Amino acid sequence: MDRVRKEILRTIEEYDLIEKGHHVILGLSGGPDSVCLFDILERERTKGEFTLSAVHVNHMLRPGDAEKDQAYVENLCKARGVKLTSFVVDCHREAEKRGMTDEEAGRVVRYESYAKAAVKSGIPRERIRIAVAQNADDQVETVLFRLMRGSGTDGLSGMSFFRLDEWGNGIIRPLLRVRKKDIVEYCREKGLEPCIDRTNSETEYTRNRIRHMLIPFMEENFNENVAEAVLRLSEAASGDRDYFRAEAAKFMEEHTVSESCGRVVIDGKALRDIHPALRRRVMAAACARAGLKQDLNFIHYRALDGILESDSPSARADLPHGFYMCRIYGDVMFASETAEGNGKETRFSPCACDYEKAAEVFGDGWETRVVTRERRPGDFIRIKGGGRKKVQDLLVDMKVPKAFRDRVRVTACGSEALAVVTDDKTVRYTAMYKPDESTKKVIYVEINTVI
Repeated sequence: MDRVRKEILRTIEEYDLIEKGHHVILGLSGGPDSVCLFDILERERTKGEFTLSAVHVNHMLRPGDAEKDQAYVENLCKARGVKLTSFVVDCHREAEKRGMTDEEAGRVVRYESYAKAAVKSGIPRERIRIAVAQNADDQVETVLFRLMRGSGTDGLSGMSFFRLDEWGNGIIRPLLRVRKKDIVEYCREKGLEPCIDRTNSETEYTRNRIRHMLIPFMEENFNENVAEAVLRLSEAASGDRDYFRAEAAKFMEEHTVSESCGRVVIDGKALRDIHPALRRRVMAAACARAGLKQDLNFIHYRALDGILESDSPSARADLPHGFYMCRIYGDVMFASETAEGNGKETRFSPCACDYEKAAEVFGDGWETRVVTRERRPGDFIRIKGGGRKKVQDLLVDMKVPKAFRDRVRVTACGSEALAVVTDDKTVRYTAMYKPDESTKKVIYVEINTVI
């Protein structure tokens, strides 16, 4: 089965998955897929191009078998001189704690364990590659699974050969072009004797039903080469996805109005003028920059299109996980509710007030009555020329999004604002009480922390 090795090495070279100087952390379950990949990578590392270690996660879901799998992996790594880090995690308990299925919790725990091992290695993140052993059959199941859930065309691309996880580690999948039957045959020829997870033959999980029921039915009744057809679809969709992502990134580069923690503002006219296919990718990219990287579906994109076309200058649509999109007059903003309260130390130029001039309006000792609070109905601020403007009207003039106006804070004496703080970039001070040649006492109003 030298062609399995050649296919894996071709994939690694074509997608630049492993380069000279990299350290590869392999997720080693003990099953045929990961053992096959382990055997090939372990043999290749002797050429000195990269180093190798392994991580095993005991999910504690199969008492007895799980311990045997861990022992097998430990013995295999010891025999080959590969450093192994083992994690033992009660995934059923984790599933209950996180509100997930056991299967979902297992996946989360595995990637968390890989990330911990990467940190523990002390190797710079840019030199680390975390290798996982999904194969071509897994890719077929993923595409069919997403298709049945109503995925868009990007979802039909399936799993990527390379991606970054949420910690910035490079995840690689060198086996994605290799069929399961060829992997099993490789292990047999090499005498590897991997562990067999008997739960893989059960049909409790949706993926197992796809593997053991749906695909065989399609092969028998429609197309005996249906797996190859799905893989071709995946490859075509992947090419389209990569092209549109590149175009979306270019659009974002040219039309992002502003960007801060948990908040991205895009030129609304430019966004409306592009083709809907590209617009959806731009929306996804904007959401990702704001922090929402998953769980967007076609219904959400339709809602976003509706907001974009709305006549309301402050229309809003809620998205998963506390995110939303809203109009800011001609522009559109993608933002997180939770990120908006995370303030940071920021220092603005202070505002000097003539104490006596202010005392004529507020009374003696007025400085002791100055407070910083949320804005209230009736709040106003003095403007140039001696007039006054309602804070509400000021915020409209400043084009502060409606969604943010209730979080605006004022430093005020009674209903008169001396300072209005809108975000970490904007503060508006009173235009009155400016010191002059006759000033004897000055009170400074200074904002140095933004909520």
